[in-house]
Amino acid sequence: MAFDFLPDQQPPEPKPNTEEAAGGQFSVGKNVFYDDYKHHLDAHALFETPPQAKNFKLPYNFNEVKDYYFDEYNLKNKIKNNFYGSGTTLEKLKEGYTTFQDPKLLNETINKIDNEIPAEMFSAIDKPKMKINDRFGMFSFDLASMAMTFVFDYYTRKGEQVDSSFVEKDKSTSRFIFLPTKEEVEQRIRRRADGTPVVVSSVRNSLIDFEKDSKQDRSVEIMVFNSFAGREDAGTVIYNSMASISVAKNLLLKGFRVKLTSVLVVAGAGKNYFHFVPAKRFNQPLDINAAAYVCGDPRFFRYQGFKMICSGYDRDGERIVGGLGTILTNIKPLSLTIEKEYVSNSELKQADTRLYFGGSRSLRSVNREVKQAIEILNNKYGNEKN
Repeated sequence: MAFDFLPDQQPPEPKPNTEEAAGGQFSVGKNVFYDDYKHHLDAHALFETPPQAKNFKLPYNFNEVKDYYFDEYNLKNKIKNNFYGSGTTLEKLKEGYTTFQDPKLLNETINKIDNEIPAEMFSAIDKPKMKINDRFGMFSFDLASMAMTFVFDYYTRKGEQVDSSFVEKDKSTSRFIFLPTKEEVEQRIRRRADGTPVVVSSVRNSLIDFEKDSKQDRSVEIMVFNSFAGREDAGTVIYNSMASISVAKNLLLKGFRVKLTSVLVVAGAGKNYFHFVPAKRFNQPLDINAAAYVCGDPRFFRYQGFKMICSGYDRDGERIVGGLGTILTNIKPLSLTIEKEYVSNSELKQADTRLYFGGSRSLRSVNREVKQAIEILNNKYGNEKN
């Protein structure tokens, strides 16, 4: 099945529930910030640009943020030097990006990965019976697109909009008539502020879910280390999220419960700061765009992520370390720390398996990450009996 989610080619996916109560805690020390982020956009609102003193405990940190990290002159220079990626503007950066910067590449890469996954790699994992409904599950563009139509508005010759529920098409003349006045009106496609057309689907049942017995209620927590050095090119960083998203998508199609979290880790002031940002909780649909943005878009890490790091130091009463500290990207020791210190009864656990991703900068490395993850899953679940 082709997985097509490019903007304006499908109705919006169900929005994740951002009102959910926060879960348990990691026990890797007080330098862990997780529960504050009920949604990835919360990180953007930690403080304004330009920053305000009221958002900081330490005057030193406020001055560092105001005069350097989030100074508009410096931000403009970073944009000019392609620090955030192509097409970035200061106005949109301050407003808060929500769209992955190269959706076409994301779409093509994930479809390519899916096509290259050997059939036998998932064959050992049973596929539960599919259910199609209108309430919960993963959004299917293919189902919704079977009855997609434009949304139309109607206007008089003077340009006044009329209520579309009172407009009928005259079969003999093919003209549109506003019934209260018998006046001919013009039909126009409704468009968003950016000019793209508004499209809806009349297919209610376009969400895919799976019947599960107790044995099949399996869950996987995926963590993506989304930290990278300033010298890394924004055009290659965008591959960072693609392996995790491809695996998450395939696991959902196999009936797994999946949680996806972006992880930022920085060393400074004699300690390691862990920042966990939810991209998908177990009870939420997979929003491909949001997951890619949070887990692999340099505009997120180098803007919202920098806000999180600065706020982390300040909330601990520590001065912001020069260069924001040392970005930690070595998956093995970081994952061992999380595994060792993870609270066994934490509400955040809720998973039979945890997979760790991060560091891919090309399609080849993305494929390697996917293959390793599926081998781990097959070793754990492939021998289950019916």
